[in-house]
Amino acid sequence: MLCGMGDSSLTTELGRVLVTGGSGFVGANLVTELLDRGHQVRSFDRAPSPLPAHPRLEVIEGDICDQRTVAAAVDGIHTVIHTAAIIDLMGGGSVTEEYRQRSFAVNVTGTENLVHAAQAAGVKRFVYTASNSVVMGGQRISGGDETLPYTERFNDLYTETKVVAERFVLSQNGVEGLLTCSLSCPFGGRQLHSLVFRRRV
Repeated sequence: MLCGMGDSSLTTELGRVLVTGGSGFVGANLVTELLDRGHQVRSFDRAPSPLPAHPRLEVIEGDICDQRTVAAAVDGIHTVIHTAAIIDLMGGGSVTEEYRQRSFAVNVTGTENLVHAAQAAGVKRFVYTASNSVVMGGQRISGGDETLPYTERFNDLYTETKVVAERFVLSQNGVEGLLTCSLSCPFGGRQLHSLVFRRRV
């Protein structure tokens, strides 16, 4: 079950869950937690899964830029948790056009592919893992919540693409019956952030 904002009594059944980026740090920790809670999980990543075989775990290797592969990944899924991304911390004059195109292709177009495929497949819920950088802009934040404005200071491609992708995900809330939200400070086991909040519509 997934807890609602600020009220632990508000829960929903996740059903069968797709975790994109399931071989990454956040994704693999999330897959493990979901399995521990008894969920059926499909992991989708370009890299092989580091996790041991499990009777409730299905692993698909593929690219979120490929629409056919994405459509297969969301088939039969009730909840998508999207953690896949290129973490490209290049910024300013060091950014080549090649790097820029690659980051936007994966982090923005790949996210759009997933949302549209989820809508077409009748997926009910889409959870996007963003980054605290979409609101931080280099300043310290205390008591932040989902009303914080987006930063206008993009120190790197990662932040820029995360802002664009999150805005798109939230704009699709309720479209074709898909509920969307974004976690702006995701974290996994063995990692701790001082600020965790949800941005949603």
